[in-house]
Amino acid sequence: MKQHRSEIDRQCRELEHRLNQIAHHIGVGYKQNNLNEAVSAYSHASLGWNCEAAYQFRRVTGVDQASFFNWTYCSYLSMKNIILNDFQELLQWDNLIPSGIMIYDRRHDISFHGSVFHATNNGQYVELAKLHLASLQSKVYHLIEKWQKMTGSGSFVTYFLKLPNSENARVSACDLRELLKQRYPTHRFEIVVLQSLEQNSAEPDWNENAIHNRYLERFASDERPDLSDDASWDRIFTEFPGKSQLR
Repeated sequence: MKQHRSEIDRQCRELEHRLNQIAHHIGVGYKQNNLNEAVSAYSHASLGWNCEAAYQFRRVTGVDQASFFNWTYCSYLSMKNIILNDFQELLQWDNLIPSGIMIYDRRHDISFHGSVFHATNNGQYVELAKLHLASLQSKVYHLIEKWQKMTGSGSFVTYFLKLPNSENARVSACDLRELLKQRYPTHRFEIVVLQSLEQNSAEPDWNENAIHNRYLERFASDERPDLSDDASWDRIFTEFPGKSQLR
């Protein structure tokens, strides 16, 4: 029994260490930052697909920027539905399955960084996993609150929307623009639609209000979203620098 207790204590320490790593990775500490300060300093946000844009924000600004979709893996449709449903009922235990180093919420078709599962399925390990999940939930809920503050603040935000292999990119972008306008009437924003020249032919500017279609030479792979075409991203940031100037 004593040995078993020691093993549980060791697992708790490992979970705590991993949680700190996740918190550092997504740019969220245990103590909530002043949300107004965070919003006022924020001008770029990713709208998902994978973490490529978030890695680029870090590269050009030197800091980790935390917005809800920055460090997630989700499709355009999943992102749109989450916004439409006001981020309700995310990360509920019965909806979660492991997905590599991430947690997959199958109800909402979105993956978050973290691992709350163990190979052993006895009650004590499940309880440890649920404790870990509760801590991760608190961070995700903080990001949801930060999103609500950002979209309701009147601050201007440049959103980066990756649309790999999309034949209806223009329609998708316009639908998203109308959703954001409907959900957040005071929000000031623009959407930079990013497509890859490996998969799409470049089109002239669509001349859509608050939407800009731009092209990267290639997208980073889902396996290595940190390995981007930096030169292509530099061109994008030069055109859309926001408050985050290139170093």
